[in-house]
Amino acid sequence: EIIGFSTAMATFAVNFAISYVVTRAFADNPEQQQDMGVRQQVPPSAVNAIPIVYGNAYMGGTFIDAVLTTDQKTMYYVLAISSISPNGQFTFDRTDMYYGDRKITFDATDLTKVVSLTDEAGNVDTKISGNLYINLYTSTAGGTITSANGASAPSTVMGGSDIAVGQRWTGTRQMNSLGFAIVKLIYNRDADTTQLQPITFKVAHTLNGTGVAKAGDVWYDYITNPVYGGAVDAAFVNSTSATALNVYGDQNITFTNSSGAPSTQPRYRINGVLDAGQTVLSNIDRIVSACDSWMTYNAALGQWSVVINKAESTAYAFDDDNIIGEIRVSATDITSSINQVEARFPFKENRDQAAFVNIETPSGLLYPNEPVNKYSVTYDMVNDSVQAHYLANRLLEQAREDLIVSFSTTYYGIQVDAGDVVSVTNTDYGWNAKLFRVMKVNEASLPDGSLGAKLELTEYNAQVYDDQDITQFTPV
Repeated sequence: EIIGFSTAMATFAVNFAISYVVTRAFADNPEQQQDMGVRQQVPPSAVNAIPIVYGNAYMGGTFIDAVLTTDQKTMYYVLAISSISPNGQFTFDRTDMYYGDRKITFDATDLTKVVSLTDEAGNVDTKISGNLYINLYTSTAGGTITSANGASAPSTVMGGSDIAVGQRWTGTRQMNSLGFAIVKLIYNRDADTTQLQPITFKVAHTLNGTGVAKAGDVWYDYITNPVYGGAVDAAFVNSTSATALNVYGDQNITFTNSSGAPSTQPRYRINGVLDAGQTVLSNIDRIVSACDSWMTYNAALGQWSVVINKAESTAYAFDDDNIIGEIRVSATDITSSINQVEARFPFKENRDQAAFVNIETPSGLLYPNEPVNKYSVTYDMVNDSVQAHYLANRLLEQAREDLIVSFSTTYYGIQVDAGDVVSVTNTDYGWNAKLFRVMKVNEASLPDGSLGAKLELTEYNAQVYDDQDITQFTPV
């Protein structure tokens, strides 16, 4: 996550944050705002924000229009499903959509017509045939509408003589940059179409023609988009860091698949839905949590960038020659050091219903008399048990590295950026090039009047970044 910078100036002191990271670890979605309707089909409202899906997800829609025909026998409903990025490719999976809890089968010729509904026991209901039509569309930023299942134009579907003149759609309703649906429901008691049941759409929103939603692409798209994102001008966003995250996320990790065989998959993919009613920083937190990264702001460059939490080579070295004054050291209290993780994620094999990964620190690594301390985390943008397990394992291992260090340094420290890995040598603490990750760099006035820097560091261990003992979840 990235947070802005602050400047405090007194007569003889300057404290300026050159770059810093506000860690997202152990800060799981603190907001208590109204849920703007991300996963569920929701009623009309003046405050419903249209969500943005990245990757693959199951989701409902938000009502934006409803019309009853003049004979009072048919209802037309318009549901906005997701915003679409200017660099995005948005598709519907018509083979995996649901009306209520029953799977939809469309007619082979008229792809908008629902001909049957199948429940989880395999029972097929054909009474729905001819009473429910679902027209699927995407619209570009310029308002060019394309049907995803051969439907007529929206102005035709909702512009017929069965609708009162004042309620008909015209060609000026362009639904810019949206995936949306127009549902036609004909009143029929036998078919149980007296009211619209929740519709679950399976959709995919990939970026930049890659066929997937890479973590770096998603972060860059969201922070720069002026409609559903952060609206930060591209000049103030470090695209190089996004590319580096893509490269790291494309690397394969190993795991044991549900059949017990060794397998691999890319380290990071984003698959989930962001609620546009939440704050930008909260949604960025969800994105970077899904790829174990941070966002930083570098005041010297005037740019936001993403910092990848990964094994790094040492960027700078600190010892008695460039450390000024005291070294402050603290450690996480044993009663608050986590040793169990429960990771919650929307599971793609069960229509994005909640699933859990539970892991714990091996007993041989626990301190004497260490109490059980379970931490629950939600990965909203991860729909895969392997990635959720990988992230939870990193979190658990990182928790064993509990030293927090701060000290002042000469002007040499100004060139350090938040996220860099540095070494610290100090005989009093027994550190011989011990590694730490920099979390914050402050420009500061030193006691002798010269300009220096104050660093805040956390303990670093490259072994945290392994992919050991990951087993794919087997759905029942």
